[in-house]
Amino acid sequence: MRNYQIIWGLFGVRDVYSIGISILLSVFLVAIANGFSGGVYFYILLGLMSFYSITFLRIIYSKWRDLFEYHGQGEKVVIIGAGSAGAQIYEQLRSSPSLKINPIGFLDDSLESQRRTVCGSPVLGTIREIGKVKKKFGISKGIIAIPSATPSQINAIYSLAVEAEVELKILPSLSQVLHGKVSPHQIKDIEPEDLLGRDSVNLDEGSTREIFTDKVILVTGAGGSIGSELCFQIAKFSPKKLILFEQTELFLYEIDRKLKSLFPQISIAAMIGDVRDIETVELAISTYTPSVIFHAAAYKHVPLMEDNPGEAVVTNLIGTNNIASMAAKYSVPRFVLVSTDKAVNPTNVMGATKRAAEIACQIISEDSSSTKFMVVRFGNVLGSSGSVIPLFKQQISNGGPITVTHKDITRYFMSIPEAAELVIQAGAMGTGGDVFVLDMGEPIRIYDLAVKMINLSGLELLDENNPEGDIEIHYTGLRPGEKLYEELLIGGKFSETKNKLIMRTEEQMMPWDKLEPILTEIYNKGTYTNTEELYKLIKKIVPEFKSK
Repeated sequence: MRNYQIIWGLFGVRDVYSIGISILLSVFLVAIANGFSGGVYFYILLGLMSFYSITFLRIIYSKWRDLFEYHGQGEKVVIIGAGSAGAQIYEQLRSSPSLKINPIGFLDDSLESQRRTVCGSPVLGTIREIGKVKKKFGISKGIIAIPSATPSQINAIYSLAVEAEVELKILPSLSQVLHGKVSPHQIKDIEPEDLLGRDSVNLDEGSTREIFTDKVILVTGAGGSIGSELCFQIAKFSPKKLILFEQTELFLYEIDRKLKSLFPQISIAAMIGDVRDIETVELAISTYTPSVIFHAAAYKHVPLMEDNPGEAVVTNLIGTNNIASMAAKYSVPRFVLVSTDKAVNPTNVMGATKRAAEIACQIISEDSSSTKFMVVRFGNVLGSSGSVIPLFKQQISNGGPITVTHKDITRYFMSIPEAAELVIQAGAMGTGGDVFVLDMGEPIRIYDLAVKMINLSGLELLDENNPEGDIEIHYTGLRPGEKLYEELLIGGKFSETKNKLIMRTEEQMMPWDKLEPILTEIYNKGTYTNTEELYKLIKKIVPEFKSK
């Protein structure tokens, strides 16, 4: 059975199985050779004693370094999570003295784990007792080894660790841990996304799969933050064909390459095009006849659009009207517009044009019986282009200061995967003319986010209370078109859906005979370049738009 080829220092469960089979065959052959003399119990005892002695010797040899050479040298850490991931990390750290990390035990909230041992090391208490454990054992770090932990759970652990002045590290999420195995090399610093992200939306996969599987799906803005994630999520439902519609060549190349490498079985078509060009839009829809269109192409950066209002109007409003009207013309069954919370009572041209785009979709929906139009509205997306988190990271790495527009400014946050899941769910549950909004919980104060990011970097805030700190926060004042807080609902009227985190709003809209002449006037290039006239026209569509 070639058991002599086993490397004893790495003796494991598969080797035990191999030795067990060898012993079973050996005992059977011995019994035949002896004519089964001595009785059956003798051979059973012979097999058991052989198995235990042989495996015991190998286990002792494979673990002798841990048993006799390990003296608990290195920085003292506690592992948070006494499950299989925690056990694997413990064993890896114990067998890697070069890392100079000494895991002294575990913390776990499970009642079954209390007063027990894992890998011979004790469970020292619950996670809430991290402060007591630090005082008693002198730990300096905690390693979160719970790959299935939700952002809310990580945030709770982080708060306890900050209070106890214990630095935290974390393992990747469950989807990032290949084959359930973990190693010290996967331990990373906690990122703001780990704390600010919310628990994911539960998709109704039955109805969603029915709408997307074996269907032709078109995504505009396919190379953007939301558009690319939409493509990845949709690809999991095995569409018949996925059409990537994108203006930027580099973004289109990258998303096309990634999708084809991850989903080689799916037919993917990459099309360079601009939603502002109605002929290109019509060509894409008439050529591929999609069953669902996700319209994620838009300009979204508030200050830049304040400086370029004409571009915001032509892309966000005219572009949306182009693709929505073509969807209705070619009877595309479903059309989903990706919108933003800045469309509610807008104070900037970006939000106003997105609200106007919502209205245009609702109006077209009224006159289209063959196409169901849906709007999905949500807040800031973690890690997207233009997000505040990459900016803060760069400012901290440069030694500060961090720039915040106002100490009391707040924003809603969600992760990119969650945003894509919401859009997909809305595409599945919409009945036509719907505006969906995610229950995003409590808004987050940007000042608090900045302080957390400073602490996560191992630094301290420099202010009047801590003049010896490292990073200072400077207040620059609200930018043009920026609000202290964002809203999600217009008028506050909403109804629940089958997903408790998704609301359907009830909002008024203007008739098409009033919107059409305004759009025609905006199409005129003279009006497009006249900013004052342009703002007047937008306010006719969005009366609540308050610009400076």
